[in-house]
Amino acid sequence: MSEMNGARTLIQTLCDAGVDVCFANPGTSEMHEVGGLAGQPIAAIL
Repeated sequence: MSEMNGARTLIQTLCDAGVDVCFANPGTSEMHEVGGLAGQPIAAIL
């Protein structure tokens, strides 16, 4: 089982809630969340 961190927990919660698109303006504070979208069914619009 992979380690669950805050970013992965947030992304999993969004997936569970049916979110399918995330609009992001990546910077230093959002890098973990944007990275957590990789391989997920949520489309990242940067």
